Amino acid sequence: MTEPFRVVVVTKKSAWGAAIVRELARQQLPIEAIVLERGSVKARTELRRARAHRRRSGTVELLRLVRRKVVRRYRRSKSDAAWTRDDFYRRFGSAAYEVDDLNAPDSQRLLGELDPDLIVLGTSRILRSPVLSIPRVGVLNAHPGLLPAYRGVDVIAWAIHNGDPVGVTIHFVDPGVDTGDIVAQQTIDLRSGDTLSTLKKRAGQAAAEHMADTVRRLMLGEPLTRTPQRAEDGKQYYRMPLSLREQVQAMIPTKGEAQRD
Repeated sequence: MTEPFRVVVVTKKSAWGAAIVRELARQQLPIEAIVLERGSVKARTELRRARAHRRRSGTVELLRLVRRKVVRRYRRSKSDAAWTRDDFYRRFGSAAYEVDDLNAPDSQRLLGELDPDLIVLGTSRILRSPVLSIPRVGVLNAHPGLLPAYRGVDVIAWAIHNGDPVGVTIHFVDPGVDTGDIVAQQTIDLRSGDTLSTLKKRAGQAAAEHMADTVRRLMLGEPLTRTPQRAEDGKQYYRMPLSLREQVQAMIPTKGEAQRD
């Protein structure tokens, strides 16, 4: 008798991760377990990130970013969106677990005991080699940018700023940042009246559909075309300054502008 293909989803509570979980379920692809990362970050890590952001963008931008994070956390705490609640994830996996840090020894032990063939990421911190080596097939990630050109964060906004296509990529994860083998990609058209938020939502749904299709093919034993990335072909982007995000938003045509055209 053929052993079942064991899929474990690893995610923070996010709309992006929720879209992937929903799509796997819609396509009737069984999830062995869902591991939720609480997303806690050590104070020293937060401080290091803050210093790096201040070096890139200045103190004023850092203060604006801190304010934005506080507001977003408050809104999330008051949100009634299904993906903010633990019981949402328990409906989709045979079991659901919570961990503080996916790279911690206790998380590694848990993932080892789950014995996955494949780990599917629905947003997480950068995973270290001991975690990446646990699944037999590998770790798959859905990235909101067209690799290798757009690695890192805020890449939807950076692509618009640079006049390049927006898109999503499904890729295997290696120890680098968005540098693993590419297995699927799709561009996302800009529509009149779009915002960065609506683009991210549509990109998330497209990524979820491609992720589910890739998982299904792996379950069926179908061959995947894996396209390696060369480090020199890409660029890693960092958090976009909020003032620049406002300029990028203004670059997207409004409904009224589209009608005048």
